[in-house]
Amino acid sequence: MSEIPNTYSDQLRRITDHVATLRRRIMLCILTEGLGRVLLVLVAMLTLDFVIDWSFRLDLPQRIIMLGLLLCGGAASAVYFIVRPLRYSPTDDGLILELERQTPKEKNILISAWQLSQAQFPNELGTSASLVEATLSQAAAAANRLDPRSLINVERLRWNLLLVSACLMFLGIAVFAVTSTSIFGIWFKRNLLLGSETWPQKTYLMVEGLDDDGKIPMVRGEDHQLRVTIDPRSEKQDVDVFFDYRDSGSRYRQKMRKTEIDGTTRFEHTFGTVVSEFTFQVFGGDARTDWIGARLVEPPGIAELTLEVIPPDYTVLEPQLLPRGRSPYDILRGSKLRIAGTTNKPMKTARLRGPERDFELEITEGNNISMRLEPNDLLEGKYVFDLTDTMNLTTKRPPGFTIRLQDDQPPVVRANTYGIGGLVVPRARIPLRIGAEDQFAISSLQLQFEWTGESNNATSNKGQVAISEAVTFLGQPKLSVLSRWDLEPLNLPVGVSLLFNVTATDNRVPEQGIGESKTFLLRVVTEDELRTDLLRREREQREDFERQINEQINLKTEMEALNVELRQNQIPETERTLRPTETLATARQRQRDLATTLERIASRFEELLVEAENNRLDEENGRLRNRLENQIITPLRKLDLNELKSVEQGLEAARVSLTDRTAVANQITKVIALQETIIVKMNEILGYMVKAEGYQEAINLLRQIERTQQDVLETTDEQRRKRIQSIFEGQENLNPK
Repeated sequence: MSEIPNTYSDQLRRITDHVATLRRRIMLCILTEGLGRVLLVLVAMLTLDFVIDWSFRLDLPQRIIMLGLLLCGGAASAVYFIVRPLRYSPTDDGLILELERQTPKEKNILISAWQLSQAQFPNELGTSASLVEATLSQAAAAANRLDPRSLINVERLRWNLLLVSACLMFLGIAVFAVTSTSIFGIWFKRNLLLGSETWPQKTYLMVEGLDDDGKIPMVRGEDHQLRVTIDPRSEKQDVDVFFDYRDSGSRYRQKMRKTEIDGTTRFEHTFGTVVSEFTFQVFGGDARTDWIGARLVEPPGIAELTLEVIPPDYTVLEPQLLPRGRSPYDILRGSKLRIAGTTNKPMKTARLRGPERDFELEITEGNNISMRLEPNDLLEGKYVFDLTDTMNLTTKRPPGFTIRLQDDQPPVVRANTYGIGGLVVPRARIPLRIGAEDQFAISSLQLQFEWTGESNNATSNKGQVAISEAVTFLGQPKLSVLSRWDLEPLNLPVGVSLLFNVTATDNRVPEQGIGESKTFLLRVVTEDELRTDLLRREREQREDFERQINEQINLKTEMEALNVELRQNQIPETERTLRPTETLATARQRQRDLATTLERIASRFEELLVEAENNRLDEENGRLRNRLENQIITPLRKLDLNELKSVEQGLEAARVSLTDRTAVANQITKVIALQETIIVKMNEILGYMVKAEGYQEAINLLRQIERTQQDVLETTDEQRRKRIQSIFEGQENLNPK
C-alpha cells in the first residue's frame, strides 16, 4: 500500500483498514481452496496407487514410476492451486473499487479520496485544500458504513475448510493404518519406501539362486536351469507357473515344466546357451515376482593347474610334471599324484571326482587348491574337478584329466643255446647266451629246470640254479652274459626229457616282476646214441658236399663249352648254342650260391664239433677238433674266401668285356683253371670227410663191442650168482630140521 500523507491519515484510516482486512480474507480463501485441492489430489493419487498396486502387484521399477508420479502430481497441484494464484496479488485500487460496489449511491467517492490522498495538496493538482478535505470526509463517512467481510463467499470458504479437514483426517487415518495394520504398512513400505515386501496372497513363489542384489547369476555360454518352488505357507499350491522373458531384441511368455522331487513341487525351465543378459518375471496364481535380471558370470574353472607324478621309490626317478592339455596321462602303477592349482574365482567347495570315489580339495588363500593322491587312491580312469563358487554356481563342462596306469612290465629275457642239439648226455655242458632287460633294474637271474621220464633215480626232478656270471651286472636295467650250465651234478638218468628256461626278477615292490625266456627241451641219451646222431648229421653234410662238387664240375664244363664257341669266330650267331651274356650271368649266380652252400656246410661241421665238445665226446688230445677243424672246416672257408671269390670276380669281368671276344675267352680260360683247382681241393676235403666218417663209425663199433662185452659179463655174473644161490637153497632142503 502506498504511504499516506500525515495530513489526511486520520480521515483515511478506516479505508486502509478495510483494504488490509479484505486482502487478508482473500489470501486466506486462496490458501484454503488451494490446500484443499492439493490434499484432494494427493489423497486421490495415494488411493489410486494403493488400488493399482493391490490389484496388479507392481514391480520395483513400476513402483518407482508411481512414486515419481505421486511426487510430481503433488508438486504440480501445489504450484497450480497455491503458488500461481498467490503470485497475482490484487492492488489497493482494485480492492477499493471492490469496496465501492457496496455503496452505489456514493459512487467513486472512495477511489477519488484514495487518489487525492496520494498527492501533495494543494500545489500538485491545483485544487483547493477545502475541496480535498471535504472529499476525504465524505469517504471516511462512507467507509464507516462498509463491511469488508460481506465481499467474501463464506459458504465457499466453509466448504474449502471442510475439504481440508476431511483430507487431513483421511491422511491421519492413513498414517494410523500404516502404523497399526499390516496391509497399509506393506503398501507404505512398497510404494513410499520402495521396499521388497509382498502383498498377502494365496500363492508364494520362490526363485532359486538369487544373489544379494536380487539378480540370478548364470554361467556364460552354458545352459541354465531356472527353478521355481512354491512356498509351503501358500494356501493355494496347485497352480500353473509362467514366466515372461525380455531382452533387447525379443520378449515372450512360456509355461514352466512342473516336476515332483521328493514330494516337493518344482517348476523348471532351461535357458539354452546363455550369452547375453536378459530379464524375466515369474507368475502363477495370484503371485508375481519382480523383474529379475540375469547376471552373466564366468564358469568356475582352473586358471592354473600343476600335476606332478611322484614315481615309486624303487624306480629312483625324480618327480615329473605332466604337461597340461596332454591328457590322457600314462603313469606307472604305484606312483603318487600331487595336484596344485589356482581357480579363476573364489570357491565355496572343490572336489575331485574320481573313477570310484570323490576327494576333497584343500582350498587356501589366493584361490589355491591342492591335494595328493596316494597309490591306493590313484586309479585308472577320468578325474573331474567339481567346483562350486561362492554363488553356488557350477559348470556343465568341468575341467579334468584322464589317467592310464601302466604296469611295471616284468623283465624281458632272451636266451639261446649254441653248440648243442636236441640230444645231450648226462654230463654235458650247455652254453647259453642270455640277455635280460628291465625298465629299472634286474635283481636276480636264475635258470629253472625240470626233467621227466620213466626212470626217476634222482632225488628231485625240479630245481633252479643261479647264474653266477650275472652277479656283477645285477642292479642294472640291462645285462648280457655268456653262461655254461654243467648237467653232471644233476645225475640225470638216461632217457629223460629236460626242460629249462631262464628267469629274471626286477626290483619292483611289494611284488617283484618275473620274466621268463622261451623254454628249451632236451633229451638225455647215452654217448653211443649221441655219437650215432652226430654221425648221421655228418653224413648228411658230406652228401650235400658231394652235390656241390658235381655242381662245380657242371659249371666248369659250361665254361669250357662257352670258351670254345667264343674262340671259333666262324660260327654264325644263329648257330651258337650258348648266349655269352646269359650264360655268364647264370654261372656267376650259381657260383655265388655254391659259395654260400659251402659256408653253410662249414658252419654245420663247426656246430657238430662244438656240440661234441660240449657233450665231452672229444678225445683227451683233441683229435676230433684237429680232424674236423684243420681238415674240413678251415679248408672250406679258405676255399670260399680265395678261389670261389676269384671265380665270381672273373665271371663278372668276362661279362663286362663281351665286346672283345678274345679278352673274354682269355678271362674264361683263367676262370676254368680256378674251377679246376677248386674241384681238386673239394675232392681232397671230401676224402677227409669220408675218412672222418669211417673213423667215427669205427669208434661207434668199438664202443658197441665194449657195451656188448659188458652186457655179456654182467649176464654171466648174474647167472653165476643165481647158480650159487640155488645150490645153497638145495642143501637146505636136504637137511630139514
